[in-house]
Amino acid sequence: DDLDTMIAALLENGANYNSLVILTGYDTYQNLKALMQGTNGAFKFDLAGAAAANQNGVTGEAGFNFDSRVGAYDGIPIFLSQHVASESDATGRIMLLDMDNLAFRVAAPTTYVDNTNLAIRQNLSREYAFITAGELICYKFATQGSIRDLDQ
Repeated sequence: DDLDTMIAALLENGANYNSLVILTGYDTYQNLKALMQGTNGAFKFDLAGAAAANQNGVTGEAGFNFDSRVGAYDGIPIFLSQHVASESDATGRIMLLDMDNLAFRVAAPTTYVDNTNLAIRQNLSREYAFITAGELICYKFATQGSIRDLDQ
């Protein structure tokens, strides 16, 4: 019910229904899945026959599930992340993101850094990293939403 209310509010604020995605954590997804099983069928789990996903210019292959979607709520794809905040005594947050009004701006191009100097490391292993600096930009805050402090 809270999810439907938030979706309606975001649409009233100008969000495009086709650009909405749900982002949540693993624990919240399991709870949401349990609540929605046996209801009106708004929640779908099987993506094997889905068309190629296309979010923010990134396209996945149809039927292969190369993206990280695990289902959809009323046609809105659900993505999982281990970085979604969760309280110890409550279910984690559910975020509704309007992808048309979010962008990642690169501040510094991706740089390769390694440490292969054996004299310093005294070890036959390698350490390396790719570093990118950037910032997430939101053009319209009224079309983004978050539900938090959910009871289990």
